[in-house]
Amino acid sequence: MTTDTHGLQEELANAGTAHKAASERLDALRSQRAVLVAQGFKAGIPATELAGHAGLSRQRLYLVRDIGLKQLEASAAPKEITTDELLKSLMSIVTKLPVAEREKATTRADLQRLIAQVAADGQTPVSELARLAGVSPEWTRKIRVHAGVKPRRYSPAK
Repeated sequence: MTTDTHGLQEELANAGTAHKAASERLDALRSQRAVLVAQGFKAGIPATELAGHAGLSRQRLYLVRDIGLKQLEASAAPKEITTDELLKSLMSIVTKLPVAEREKATTRADLQRLIAQVAADGQTPVSELARLAGVSPEWTRKIRVHAGVKPRRYSPAK
């Protein structure tokens, strides 16, 4: 294994960690939004107003509400929150979501680029790529195929 390959593998591991952190931040924001939407419904806020503040279509709002209700049952979120506090919190989360989505997309693109680079040398098995990147082997295979990297061929057992 060359020093370049080792350096790329280290960079891949760091990119995998960054992608996982970005995904977790985005998931947390979406979860918080869902809980606030559910609380809004419980507080009697009209669906149209909630949809506007949550940045969702009315149809999507009901799906998010259902998710939020399940999370609300299991969470320690304050059950009583004033309408103003709820809407302010919702607006705060909605303004953070695009940044989190861009961060996840950027880290995903970096991760895909690095997987393709490390896979191109043919020295790193798919399972090792997946372990380093913190993703499934199937995901790494898809990236390799998309990047045009030929699968690694093993010599037959003798």
